Amino acid sequence: MAKLSQAFQFGRCRFAVEADDPQLIEWIESLFLPDNQPGAMLIVVKLSDFQCDEEFSSRSLQDQRSLMISGLLRRLYECHVDCIWMDAATVRSPNDKLVLLAGPSCAGKTTLALAMSLARGWKILSEDITLIDPVRNDVLACPTPSGMRAGTADKLVTFANLKEGISDREGWFFDKNLYFRKSMPAKFDMAVFLDPLDETDNTGACTMSVRALSAYEYIKSVLPYSNLLRLDDKIGVLYHAIENSRCLKLRRGSLPERVDFLSQVQQEVASSKEKL
Repeated sequence: MAKLSQAFQFGRCRFAVEADDPQLIEWIESLFLPDNQPGAMLIVVKLSDFQCDEEFSSRSLQDQRSLMISGLLRRLYECHVDCIWMDAATVRSPNDKLVLLAGPSCAGKTTLALAMSLARGWKILSEDITLIDPVRNDVLACPTPSGMRAGTADKLVTFANLKEGISDREGWFFDKNLYFRKSMPAKFDMAVFLDPLDETDNTGACTMSVRALSAYEYIKSVLPYSNLLRLDDKIGVLYHAIENSRCLKLRRGSLPERVDFLSQVQQEVASSKEKL
């Protein structure tokens, strides 16, 4: 029998879910904050609506739950059509610095966000889509099970020295302890654009390269991977979010190189701001 959950908050949305899987509702309770807007309109989402895939019933239980949560997030995104979205991860460092990691598919955004969290204790606001609410000027926390491509799990297990817990969900991974569940002011301390991850060049050597960008150059790089051109006068919102950021373009490099570099630059940014 389907059960209605408590009310939750996601950006401007107040929502509840209906599901017949108590464990799935527990997962959602660990993802989203309880609602603090009593009296606001409540959206009820039936998770059974996301079981339309003909092969759904043959999938593992963990896979089914992950797919339904991803479907829930898509439904919630529809309530924020006037918000800026980017193909980007957003992570929060242990000293509360906000870092934007944008780039095309296969650039390594999810891999890098998970590596920073697993190995360095950073928190993930989002690892796939970053949403900025231009009215509240917030970056929305978008926690979701991570869909990992072949080889990603093994790479993370090796890099973060993990023995178990990441490669046993048939391509999906979720650990609530890795996520930061509250929205944060849209003020990034670093904004990094990632070219696709490439372990080696044709000489067999890692060749990570870094180029400093202006805020305008960064926005130009992000435009094809966002909805900015379809929104009226929202490019200025992103500009103000990154105008005081260290903007960089990161090309190639191994996962350990990228993690070490990101950690180092973040410490430099934090140190320079403390001196101001």
